[in-house]
Amino acid sequence: MYSRIGVSGIAIGAALLVAMSAPVLRADSANKKTVLAVSEAVQVPGRVLQPGTYVFELPNNPLDGNIVRVFDEDQGHLLATFMAIPDYRSKPTNHTVIQLEERESNAPQEIHTWFYAGESDGLEFIYPK
Repeated sequence: MYSRIGVSGIAIGAALLVAMSAPVLRADSANKKTVLAVSEAVQVPGRVLQPGTYVFELPNNPLDGNIVRVFDEDQGHLLATFMAIPDYRSKPTNHTVIQLEERESNAPQEIHTWFYAGESDGLEFIYPK
């Protein structure tokens, strides 16, 4: 399943759930490919993503299921690779959910968790202290 979601107006609350549009195309759901459009800078471990469109996915190797890769929109450039830890929610939704964590007013919000559409298992991004 291939999901296109967008994040905008991310300024209020310690944790903001962003639930966007339903999947728009079919693809290999094993890699959880998700297209994320952001209108404000957001942070992933080791990188700040400026406003734009990005592709998040897992490697196709099931042994690497906790490794997240972030590409530019056309997947021509790998921008970040990082480890995540499993997370769980009791009720899955029909759409991908990205949970953001608010930081200081001058810092971009961090992407905290990523739940793929229809799944209870997700990933929590790991940030250095």
